[in-house]
Parts: sequence; structure tokens; C-alpha cells
Amino acid sequence: MWLCYVNFCRGKDVSDIAVHFPALAADLKVPKVFPKEAFFSSVFRITSPNLQLWTHYDTCDNILIQIRGRKRIVFYPPTEALNLYLDGDKSEIVDIDSPDFTRYPKFKDVEQFEVILEEGDIVFIPALWFHNITALDFSISVNVFWKNLVGELYDKKDPYGNKDLIPAQLVSCIIAVDLLHYYQTLAASTVSISIFTSSKHNLWFCTISGLQDFRKNYQSATYTPISIPGFLFTSNDSKTRKAD
Repeated sequence: MWLCYVNFCRGKDVSDIAVHFPALAADLKVPKVFPKEAFFSSVFRITSPNLQLWTHYDTCDNILIQIRGRKRIVFYPPTEALNLYLDGDKSEIVDIDSPDFTRYPKFKDVEQFEVILEEGDIVFIPALWFHNITALDFSISVNVFWKNLVGELYDKKDPYGNKDLIPAQLVSCIIAVDLLHYYQTLAASTVSISIFTSSKHNLWFCTISGLQDFRKNYQSATYTPISIPGFLFTSNDSKTRKAD
């Protein structure tokens, strides 16, 4: 099984079939869902039969255009987030048709909507709606993504359009700092968080120290190990700072 995401400059360029595959793009009529200036990317997908894409959400509104073959899509509204056992933007539940309810009991009553895309069908996938996609046949399709919110809300260093919006990243970092302060209170340990900036990228980064000692001394405590490789903050200050 395989999934081919076709892009000549993967990781460095935003995918655009009009640029990379102009002859193919000329045969494709994309509905005008949002203004032209809101366009973000278009992804050309070739998928083998029975390949399943895990349950996840996108931060951009998008459409999936089915060109050849069929795809099954199962949608879950954002209100079901706490019942999908998320790890980042993805669900831990791999088998959505025969899940392990002893491990994932909240998934039993989750609200879902299912659709089968036939050749020539188009489905609109709203931002933050969870979806799980399975290719029922050999499949060719195109995803088109739009950023229809204020530009400053999106992560400018995200060529795939799947990173959380900046406010969500900030909230995650604030929660992490609060949890670390909680750990310090419980353990009276040296757990600390350092926040520093990169003058090159104009980003704030967070690093954590002391969690290893916390694990050794408080193995029975309830806690969540945290890794924060780089939550975004807007700042021009390049000095190293430590959280209060």
C-alpha cells in the first residue's frame, strides 16, 4: 500500500498543482469556495487500494476532489475532540470500525458522519473537523486548501498547513508552564522551563529540564511528560529568559 504526495520541493515549498502540473491543472475545475487571495495550496494525491489515513484535523478549510476511484470519509465534529483520544492533531484510535472500547470507552458514543466519494464527487472539509479517509480503490484525488482567516493567525513556517493556529500554540505553551509549576509544587524539584528567542527566526522556544529527576522520585504521581520544541511567540528580544 502506498500514498503518493506529489511535490517537487517537499518540505521547502507549498504544493500547487497549477505550478508543478500545469497540464493537469488545466483539466481541473476548482469550485470558488473562497476568494482567490485565500488560496493556500493544492495537493495531488495518488493512493493504493485500502490505504487508510488516520483520523486528524486540518487548520485550513479544504475540499477533496475525487478524480479516479472511490474513497470513504468518516467525519467527527470538533465537539468530539475529548472523545477521540488525541495525540496532537491525530487520534490514537487506528481501527475506527472495531476499536478497543476497553482502552477507548469514550469513543463508543461518538458522533460521526460517513460519506463515499465517487469519481467526480467533491467534499468540503471544514477546518478543525476530524476526518478519517480510506481509499476503496486505486485513487487519484486533489486537495485544495484555503486560509480564510486573518493571515497573522497562521504559522508562516508551515508548508503543509496543518500546524495549529498561533493562538492555540500560545495557549498550549501557557498550559505547559502551568503544569510545570504544578510539578514543582508537588515535587519541590528543579523542574524548570526556559524560554528563549531566535533572532534568526524571530521565534520563542521553550526547553524543559528536571523532569527526569521528577520521574525517578515521583513515579506514582499523575503527570504528563511534556516536550515543547518550539511554540511561537512574537518578540524581537534575543535574550534568554526563565519562567517565573
